[in-house]
Amino acid sequence: MWQKTVGSCVGMIVVCGTSLAWAQEAGFDVETFEPMAGATSTTLNLSSSEVLGHQQFAVGMMLHMSDGALRVYDRQAGEFIEGVDYRLKGELMAALGLWDRAEVGLALPVALVQSGEGISAGTNFSGASLADLRLMAKYALLRQGENSPVGLALQGQVWVPMGDEATFNSDGKVRVEPRLAMDWSHGGWRVGANLAYRYRPDQEVYNYVGTSAVRWGVGGEAPLWEDRLAFITSIFGDVATQQVELSRNNPAEALVGLRYYLTPDFTTEVGGGGGLTPSVGSPNFRVFANVIFRPSQPASALEEGPVLTSCEDDPEGCRPTAVEIVEKEEVVTAPEPEPEPEPVVEPEPVVEPEPVVEPEPEPEPEVVVVRERTIEVNENIFFDTNEATIKAESRWLVAKIAGVLQDNPQLTRVRVEGHTDSRASEAYNLRLSERRSAAVVEALIGFGVSPERLESLGLGQSRPIASNETIEGMARNRRVEFHIVSVDGEPISAERSVTIEEDVIQTE
Repeated sequence: MWQKTVGSCVGMIVVCGTSLAWAQEAGFDVETFEPMAGATSTTLNLSSSEVLGHQQFAVGMMLHMSDGALRVYDRQAGEFIEGVDYRLKGELMAALGLWDRAEVGLALPVALVQSGEGISAGTNFSGASLADLRLMAKYALLRQGENSPVGLALQGQVWVPMGDEATFNSDGKVRVEPRLAMDWSHGGWRVGANLAYRYRPDQEVYNYVGTSAVRWGVGGEAPLWEDRLAFITSIFGDVATQQVELSRNNPAEALVGLRYYLTPDFTTEVGGGGGLTPSVGSPNFRVFANVIFRPSQPASALEEGPVLTSCEDDPEGCRPTAVEIVEKEEVVTAPEPEPEPEPVVEPEPVVEPEPVVEPEPEPEPEVVVVRERTIEVNENIFFDTNEATIKAESRWLVAKIAGVLQDNPQLTRVRVEGHTDSRASEAYNLRLSERRSAAVVEALIGFGVSPERLESLGLGQSRPIASNETIEGMARNRRVEFHIVSVDGEPISAERSVTIEEDVIQTE
């Protein structure tokens, strides 16, 4: 309990020698950790620049327990009072993406178990109580890759007062917060920062002054195991706009944890941390665990497509088939005629047929063809589901591509691009495409291609070539492309292209 030691050393800073008591009705929301649901890149309580796809939604549940978030020093008694001793909170979260640019969400926190001495005599409390409802809306201003190395989003948040003030779960008043989120990611690594301004009416209780604050946060994510496990961290705090001596109103906290991708739809996070300053809202320690469900594709993509009939090519549609009913005619018998003698058929001479010359079989289409700016592969490279492992059935194809590269040493640099469909989140798909393109490069190197001739790039779902609303379209979008970057050491440009003449590649 290093923070209690710090708090003891600064006891005179914590509280001045006043004999006033905190009134029970003058409660406020002591919580500073407010988790969010939304795009996968959202890190705990830090917003990201990404938003969910149109009509894609996310729902989640987080449990977090804190100890000693509200501690004051009673000079007369000569001891610290645990205004809020410990608290176990559950947060129900939901978010919905709109137009691939916006996202709306809400969070309903409930203090499931809590204990505190209160501040004034006879105000001890325990049991469950509701906290303030949070409403959120976010708009993506810039997306990484859209002519920008970073992503940028603007988010607004409103606290609706419906919690219990007496247990320090509500201010009893509306609070609002505009927030700017910026981040950068590459190869599963992500760093981000948030800057916000939270407006709250001033509340003066004993030596503590609750006021509006500039809120800051930095955090990130680092891959640990393939595309399944990642390290996450969030460091955040408040700087009060009204700095009052002895007020302890600049809390700061650091959290670390692990994020595990159970499936493309389910993620879970566990971790903990503690306060960095002896301030109100900065706990001795905090632990957390959550699970979030984000369906791989929006509801509209899950609807069944139209049922095709065999009459689609008929301009008049399917017409009823007419069945003619013929009545049985009356049968009249006649005497059988005398049989005529059968003619004698002389055998015709046998003509030997001319030998049939079978046509030459058409050559099978090439599987790998070098074009002007790309290496066209007319087969698919298959991977294990949600993995970056090339299936055994596709190893021959990678070997074929490696052979073409070795037969064309003038192709001095080739970029392997990975693409996905729109199932799962943008962040998940980006990581998966990066890992798959890197796996193809590694396999080509294993078949003898020089590493200096290869580079990999994952583009996720950002460049579809077909609609993601159909199974066929999604299958086309899951692909690996090979782009020629340079020939004989010279980069390919609009003025300089590659021409192919009888398997000889030349430059113009």
